[in-house]
Amino acid sequence: MHTKSRLNSFITMVLLVLVTGSIAVGERVRINLADGSRWRGETGQEISVLHMSNGSKEVTTGKLAKATNLFIQLSDVQGAKEAGPVTLILAKVISISEPGEAAVVNAPGSTGNEVASTNDQNQSESATAASPDQSKGVYVLPLSGTVGVEFRSNEILKMAAEADKRGHGQIIVLHIDSGGGSLFEYDIIADEMEEIKKRHRVVAWIKSAISAAAATAMCCHEIYFQTGGTLGAATGFNGATGQSITGQPLQDWINRLAQVTASGNRSAYIGPAMIDHRYSLSYSRDPETGDISWHNDLSGDVILSSPGKNLVFTVTTAIDSGFADGRADTVDELAKHLELEQWVEVSDYGRDLHDNWHTTIDKCKSDIRKLMRETQIKSFPTPAARIGWLIERNKKFIRWLERCPPVAEGAIGRSKEDLERENKYLRKQLQDMRQN
Repeated sequence: MHTKSRLNSFITMVLLVLVTGSIAVGERVRINLADGSRWRGETGQEISVLHMSNGSKEVTTGKLAKATNLFIQLSDVQGAKEAGPVTLILAKVISISEPGEAAVVNAPGSTGNEVASTNDQNQSESATAASPDQSKGVYVLPLSGTVGVEFRSNEILKMAAEADKRGHGQIIVLHIDSGGGSLFEYDIIADEMEEIKKRHRVVAWIKSAISAAAATAMCCHEIYFQTGGTLGAATGFNGATGQSITGQPLQDWINRLAQVTASGNRSAYIGPAMIDHRYSLSYSRDPETGDISWHNDLSGDVILSSPGKNLVFTVTTAIDSGFADGRADTVDELAKHLELEQWVEVSDYGRDLHDNWHTTIDKCKSDIRKLMRETQIKSFPTPAARIGWLIERNKKFIRWLERCPPVAEGAIGRSKEDLERENKYLRKQLQDMRQN
């Protein structure tokens, strides 16, 4: 089967799974809205959602497929250009109602803040006092450098654990500036992000996101660009040979990113166009509704990538196509997009994580270079003194392998086990010298 046909079949399968796999019709749900009101209904029910989108109010109507404390998903959306659910972040939802019905229920004795479906008007509840998971906070984690070295899953996990202490529903901003790196590390990140997104609102803020960094951004609920920001060019490379991957590994990477983009409520055509220059991508905007339709060919009004060129979004094309949720050059501008009255970070925990890890990497590189140089030029008064120094050097190497493996493994070129075996041999030599 032709590569493009296989991809289209895979994308169709992904979209069907995303639609049908999330619906448990008739399941009772309660949704806490940003203004403190509460809506009650059930999955499978058709609803109209008034929400903010790119600074303006929009109404989206469809069947409630899934509801969490962070977002809701609608299937069978009226007027949708593509298959698949539409994800709406609860922080941007203003009200929920049945199609044609008023969203706010002003029943006798109510406060005016009770929202319910027609079936539940007699059972509507006023908003309860804020629980821990409703106390929203903002955390920023800068992610810069090479994915798998400076840019790691470790810091993302630690950031999420810190946000967990405050309760579910925190805002985690990943400020990305990276030229990409390890697809293996990205695989770990993607799996972790799926779990983190169930607990927190995860936002990508893009200075530069290439390759695995771009793929990380597409795992997020929302994407915002800084002026001059770029995102894309996710060609996979073999770490051993430095050559771009081909054959089944390439197809697996295409399939993986198609699934990630589709699950993030973005066109499944986007990921493959970033990876393989044989795929094209274009889009058209409905002049009346503003809806975007994506095409995995050149038939759209705006061409983003053509054969021979991997897709890279600029801030202009990302926002115009609806791929990005907006532009923000400062935290105050980002706060407006996130519907925050003001920008207040809970702590500098994420920024400190980033700075401390980069400081550790710099120290690791410096120390290993120094030890390598001394190994070549350092003189010793006796053979025993040289052996003693080598033993201590190897101990330092081992500590760096434990503390900073992504840098130390490449710089030293030997494993912890090799160094421990060498030290065992060196100690034996030293013991024999002393006995003689």
